[in-house]
Amino acid sequence: MPNCRLRRVTHHMRTTVGTIAFVLLLPRSLAGVQMPALPERPSWTVGDVDGELSFGALTDVARLGDGRVVVLDEPSFRLWLLHPDGRLAGMNGAEGNGPGRFAIPIAVATADSELFVLDQGASRVSVWAARADGLHHTRDLPLPGLFSDLCVMKSRIYLLGLWRGDAVHELGRDGRLLSSFDSIPPAEHGDFIAEEERGYQSAGRLVCDDRSGVVAVAPTMRGTLRAYGGDGRLRWRTVIPEFFEARLKPTGTGYRMSPDPATGRVTQTESSGIWSEGIWVQVRELDPAGGREPGELRSWSIDPATGRVTRLPVLPRLLLVDESWVFGESEGVVPRLSAWRIRRD
Repeated sequence: MPNCRLRRVTHHMRTTVGTIAFVLLLPRSLAGVQMPALPERPSWTVGDVDGELSFGALTDVARLGDGRVVVLDEPSFRLWLLHPDGRLAGMNGAEGNGPGRFAIPIAVATADSELFVLDQGASRVSVWAARADGLHHTRDLPLPGLFSDLCVMKSRIYLLGLWRGDAVHELGRDGRLLSSFDSIPPAEHGDFIAEEERGYQSAGRLVCDDRSGVVAVAPTMRGTLRAYGGDGRLRWRTVIPEFFEARLKPTGTGYRMSPDPATGRVTQTESSGIWSEGIWVQVRELDPAGGREPGELRSWSIDPATGRVTRLPVLPRLLLVDESWVFGESEGVVPRLSAWRIRRD
């Protein structure tokens, strides 16, 4: 299914493509958007080849209520638990299908004192309790199919993935399906390209914004974001500028991906999340022929109430932004996690 393939391509990209190793002092405003002020150097950076913190990939990051940081590392099937200052606090996980093990872990989210890990390979959400002595696996929530992301809002778990004609699915903390929305029109029988396009529309990033009550879908290979209220009603659609969508063309044995016909370019969504002004999305231009390194990241801020898009300055690949900290990936021979404390001027 496209959900599985696209998500894993995104993460392998993250393990090989470096990002900006520093952040400049950002302007306090840009086209009406208030920017967080970051120091030039991060408060801490972790990740090396031979030390105790050697990441295979920075697949996803979450921050617990007490300030500890959880790093999901898909290639090592591991959850790294870090103290607020970046020191290692513990490790959990291993490859497998048993309790506390992972097949293809691809996303994490937190709510209250619980951590939710989307294990795409095992079709389940693995739930962990965050306690003073570390993370403890408590239960697994089985899923009916393949999903590419999850987020948590107001005691509800939201999943992104095409199932029974809808792309977004709301679950209770007990795993019970409460509702589905973001309908993807069915393809005509035998129209293989249209069926693949449905997968493209339903694979990518999912963002939950507690303040506005918005659940937003950012497809990996499509430039139109869709935002819904918690009731499943469409709030807005917005197009990311300079997003060049790949096209699917039939071949004798199936289909192939082709660049945007007008420009010969292809763009991919790399990361997204919530910050003080709403939703941030980062995209990167790819080389359709695979002969050169991908282009630099472009960052955008989206107003969750209106869908208005504003260009942001050059930033590293962001992993998490909250009221006090920015976490991003720094350049190196191995993935390195950096943390910047937001300045309050």
